[in-house]
Amino acid sequence: MSRSLEFDVPGPIVSWKRAGSNNGRRYTPPSLAAYQAKLRAAAREALRHMPDWPMGEEYGVTIVYKPHDKRRRDLDNVAKCVLDAMNRTVYEDDSQVRKLIVYRALYSDPGLWVCVERFAGVALPVCQPKKTPSVTPSRSRRPKRPG
Repeated sequence: MSRSLEFDVPGPIVSWKRAGSNNGRRYTPPSLAAYQAKLRAAAREALRHMPDWPMGEEYGVTIVYKPHDKRRRDLDNVAKCVLDAMNRTVYEDDSQVRKLIVYRALYSDPGLWVCVERFAGVALPVCQPKKTPSVTPSRSRRPKRPG
C-alpha cells in the first residue's frame, strides 16, 4: 500500500472564515463551502486510486499554498480550511492529524498541493511537491526593539 495521498487543487484559494449567523443559526459562508467541496472532490479523486486507504490511522499533512495575489493570508486559516474539508473523506476527523507542515510558495499557477501520509511515529517523511517552490520569506510585522 502506498503511504501517501497527494492531490492538487488549482485556482484561487479560499481560507477559513468564521461562521456567520442568521437569526441565531450559524452557517458556513457560501464561498468557503464551495471551496471545501472542491477540495473534497480532489481528495476523493485521489482516493479512487487507493482503495485500501485507512481512515482510522494518525496522519501527517503537508500543504503548499500557492497564492493567486499578493494579499496576506494567515497560513493557519488556509490549513484549517483544508483539514476541515478532508473530514470524513481522507480521515474520520482532523484530530487524527499529528503533524502539519504548511508553507506559502511562489508559483505562476495558483492553488494548493496537499500530501497526507500515515504517521509512522516520530520519523515521518516530509512530502515534497513535484516542483521545488521558492518559499516566501517571512516578514516581521513589528520592528525590533533597540537595545
